[in-house]
Amino acid sequence: MTAPEPGLRIDKWLWHARFFKTRSLAAKVVSTYGCRVNGPAPEAQALYEDLAPLERTARTPTDPAADRVGGRPTKKDRRALDALDKGG
Repeated sequence: MTAPEPGLRIDKWLWHARFFKTRSLAAKVVSTYGCRVNGPAPEAQALYEDLAPLERTARTPTDPAADRVGGRPTKKDRRALDALDKGG
């Protein structure tokens, strides 16, 4: 027998891939019935359709406060408010 390859546990993968509602349910099914893992990437890819645009760009916000609506002010915001209160 060969040692299993290190990587993601099959119950975690099945849960992340949304085959099971909970990871414990995935673990229970795998321990009860077993699971065939023999390079299933093409089979798994056939189950999904990529809806993301072809050009994927990393999101690099220039101003993190621009995404916020309401909520707590940042340190920079508080300093600006303090400067207004002190008149300078």
